[in-house]
Amino acid sequence: MYSIFFQICSMFYITLLTIEYFGKKRLNTIENRIYSYLIVNVIVALILDVSSIFTIRNIDCIPIINTIICKLYLASVVSWITLFTSYILVVACRYNTIDSEGEYFNKKVKHINRCLMLIYSIYLILLFILPLKYYLKDAIYSYGPAANISYGF
Repeated sequence: MYSIFFQICSMFYITLLTIEYFGKKRLNTIENRIYSYLIVNVIVALILDVSSIFTIRNIDCIPIINTIICKLYLASVVSWITLFTSYILVVACRYNTIDSEGEYFNKKVKHINRCLMLIYSIYLILLFILPLKYYLKDAIYSYGPAANISYGF
């Protein structure tokens, strides 16, 4: 039997977090926008994760849908890592600047974020080009070059 217990518990937790976070008024800051994207990304990733378990189990019936869902799940993992890295970068650099040097650090953060987005784009292209294999015996998971590149990110 294939367990999705952890994903179901995670969906319950992230639903509570989403209701709490989006139910209140927030400041319109870059940190809050990135955090909002992180929450939405986690919800999408959980849905794709559970969907991939079902599509891998039925790979003979829906091979194209399975490939799309599994690669979208891996893309959501890479997206989360990119968003989280950007969030940490913004939070760390924004509050560690001295007023006279603040402009320099903002330009540096923007430059680093651009580099991060370029690397992210390259990883996404590779993720959708590289093959993905599936294991279906005592557990269900995907592996292969596409999975390795996403986890290596």
